[in-house]
Amino acid sequence: MPSDRPAGSDDVCVLGAASPLGAAIVRGLLAENYAVTGFDCETSGIEDIPDARYKRITADWTQWPDQLSEQSAAYGLVVLPHVRSARPFLALDMDEWRSQFERNVRLPLLALRSVLPGMQARKAGSVVLFSSIGARTGLAGNAASAASLGGLLGLARSAALEVARDNVRINVISPEHSDLVDVTGDVDGLAEAVSFLLARDNAYLTGQDLRISAARTMF
Repeated sequence: MPSDRPAGSDDVCVLGAASPLGAAIVRGLLAENYAVTGFDCETSGIEDIPDARYKRITADWTQWPDQLSEQSAAYGLVVLPHVRSARPFLALDMDEWRSQFERNVRLPLLALRSVLPGMQARKAGSVVLFSSIGARTGLAGNAASAASLGGLLGLARSAALEVARDNVRINVISPEHSDLVDVTGDVDGLAEAVSFLLARDNAYLTGQDLRISAARTMF
């Protein structure tokens, strides 16, 4: 249901917007009256959103932090992960390990450094990062993804503690691993979870890891 917030009153940046999950998040936020800037390396999945409140930035992900720094008024930030297809642990070379940590830890770190100063100055902001339940349970054939997304959890909680006094919130959504790789899960449900965590009404909700698995994994 659309909110009663004035149109365009909140800006949200979505990193990884061209994936099926990213596109669902963009559409869900637009329905909630946010103005959205979507970042991705490709346009498929988001190019057919005819909404004046939506802006698309297409560039290599290594350029996103610099471009994100230009969005200094953003209230919200959503960062989707990059998960490679499964390969055995001993088959992974160091370049693959480095790539996963660059995309799943370094990129969110640089993104946070770009937006948090403005959020702290305005005493308002909300960040939603994506990890995976596999970061806790382990992922046979995807050790680099599990390790990097586990590191993201530590980053999110530590940063959340540091900025909470400024009314800035940082939370994580951890779906089942298949929801991130094959998009077999309920992307609209995950998008609704993003809207829930971004909402200003949830002012005391920060530093949390929201695990979504349809009861297939509980701990």
